[in-house]
Amino acid sequence: MQISGGVHHGGTTCCCRSIMSLYIILLRPFNNIPDIHHAEWAKFGFCYCTSFAQREALASAYVHLVDANTPLSDVVHAWTTSS
Repeated sequence: MQISGGVHHGGTTCCCRSIMSLYIILLRPFNNIPDIHHAEWAKFGFCYCTSFAQREALASAYVHLVDANTPLSDVVHAWTTSS
């Protein structure tokens, strides 16, 4: 599993908090794709998307990790060790 993390800040606790913030946005019923007003927009690669459809696809990929029952510790590890 590879998570595009962008800029990494601090240790595991900070990364876990960032990932939880992302999922709080992604799993809400509406307005659930990070935009320029969210720190997660840059941290998780949404800033590289050139269209809304690409942002939707990236959000869907992150949500798929939840649907696949991927442990949060695996997501944190992938995000902190990927480039």
